[in-house]
Amino acid sequence: MRRPIVLIAMPLALLVIVGDAAVAQPDLTRADKRLLRKQDEQECLRQAGHQGILKRNLAEFVRKCMAERQGERKAAEKKEAAEQRAPADIWPI
Repeated sequence: MRRPIVLIAMPLALLVIVGDAAVAQPDLTRADKRLLRKQDEQECLRQAGHQGILKRNLAEFVRKCMAERQGERKAAEKKEAAEQRAPADIWPI
């Protein structure tokens, strides 16, 4: 009697565990977001130094640069999510 229950329960448990792992997207914590902002700011300041941006224009340059970097990151995340969904949306003819 025990054996049939184990044969049914184990595959169902594995399916639930694997299914949750495949669907779950890692959310960024506050610390991760803060770290990304710091990296963006450092990279933008480095670019400003290479381009010779004047101090009076530095804040605007860094703000635009950081916004562009964040936009690129979000676009890449959307593209990756769409690519992950795409095979499931296609039905064989």
